[in-house]
Amino acid sequence: MEQGADPHVVAPETCNFEPSFMHDENAELNTKPIRFSGKTAIECLLAAKRVLTQADPDAWGKGIDDIGRALTILSEARSPPGMAKIPVSEGVVDTWAAVLADAQSADVAIRALAGPEGRERGRAAEGGKVLHAHSVVLRAASPVLAAMLSKGMREGERKEIDLEDCGYREVQVLLSLMYTSSLPGDEEEPSAHTLLEALRLAHRWQARQVVEILEAGLAKALKKETLEPILEEALALGLPRLSQACKVFISNNDQLMRSKLAPRGQGFRSAAVRSEVARVLKCDVSGGGSDGGADKRRRLP
Repeated sequence: MEQGADPHVVAPETCNFEPSFMHDENAELNTKPIRFSGKTAIECLLAAKRVLTQADPDAWGKGIDDIGRALTILSEARSPPGMAKIPVSEGVVDTWAAVLADAQSADVAIRALAGPEGRERGRAAEGGKVLHAHSVVLRAASPVLAAMLSKGMREGERKEIDLEDCGYREVQVLLSLMYTSSLPGDEEEPSAHTLLEALRLAHRWQARQVVEILEAGLAKALKKETLEPILEEALALGLPRLSQACKVFISNNDQLMRSKLAPRGQGFRSAAVRSEVARVLKCDVSGGGSDGGADKRRRLP
């Protein structure tokens, strides 16, 4: 991993490696082969964990635990091919944090009009609190912003960007990551909701490096309360790395996930999330979670 291996690369269909697990003491506990072709390294580990659990979770307990640790390591892998990690002096990060904080040299005002502060702060009279940024940085970090701030565009002429659907805190987090690759130093740890809102905006602006950082942060924020919104966003935005991290969490919390899929379980609000959880666990939920809606429909005479 440290040398640049990517656990999200899919094995080609020509891959004919199909390993199985052989128990040292009981041949009846041997597993069926696992087909690697068409799978990523994470998906191969998930398949391995599944066949061991099906064989006998007690007899294969150590192997299942080892796979769980391997999945955790792979799910936290962040750098995609072509984006190498390099050590950066803390002084460099501090310099860029100072640049972001320098409102006098900034030439773009970003008005975040959503969130708890609402429109009042965003549309305050002149001198009201907004977020300030530098067009040269925004252009370099995002091709979308580069187009928005070009000549002939409203944002480019006014040097103002209004965000109707994003709050102040989310934009603050995004700008800090854009400038320094780190979170704001003077604020509390952002919630999963804040990270998700920042992710949506970074994805819309095609700020690839910010999306990557937020994916890693959200992968670490996964817990039973946050799985559904995080997985729903990963599926909607087409983020395979964050989706894989969610799959690892689902696999490591098998019983909890199955209880939520049960007809009388707490369930999932999102049909896409429910379907994905069922797919990862190989569950049939075709009839689960129904509210009898079809029986309640009335037909026109």
